[in-house]
Amino acid sequence: MATLFLDYDGTLHETLKVYAPGFRAGYAWLVQEGYAAPQEFSDEWIGRWLGWTVQDMWETFMPELPEPAWREASHLVGQEMDRLTEAGCGSLFAGIPEALDALVAAGHTCVMLSNCGKQYARDHARIYGLDRWLSAYHTSADFPGLTKAEIYRAVKDAPGHPYPHVVVGDRFHDIQAAAENNIPSIACAFGYGAPEELTAATRVIQHPIELPTAVSAVLG
Repeated sequence: MATLFLDYDGTLHETLKVYAPGFRAGYAWLVQEGYAAPQEFSDEWIGRWLGWTVQDMWETFMPELPEPAWREASHLVGQEMDRLTEAGCGSLFAGIPEALDALVAAGHTCVMLSNCGKQYARDHARIYGLDRWLSAYHTSADFPGLTKAEIYRAVKDAPGHPYPHVVVGDRFHDIQAAAENNIPSIACAFGYGAPEELTAATRVIQHPIELPTAVSAVLG
């Protein structure tokens, strides 16, 4: 059976529910402090930043922003996201629990491969009971400065990660991680990536419940 390296935000978790208000809270602070002009952002536009590391997001979105300012704004984004998540405002995508149940029942190993923080992963594991399905959590916070492709190479031979391997995600970071390591990928079109980010995936799915069938297909 395979090891599935699963992205989290936009793949398992419907993160925009909490990220959009969190982003607006962080941006409001930047406006208040004189770092930015008032501006309205659609949820769709905000969603484009999900899946990026914090530093890459801010340095791409507002490259002129001083590091202390974007770090404080990022802290406020995360604080609001945590508050809303603890209040029950977030959720896994509909169909993800059933898909993960089926994958685990089929004997596959599921692990997280995410550009999120360690505490974020721990909190979400507790809130959503992710330990039912995930046996390891590999986050960018554990490997500062590394891309997802590089993180995969650092952890791929860890105990409990049997071959073959498959990467599952919704953004170009995930598809590139698989391509650079010559392993198959499954792109989640229900997440936050633009269609052109997913064209190089081995297989594209439109709904979480398609995931077990897609895994069987890419494994041949």
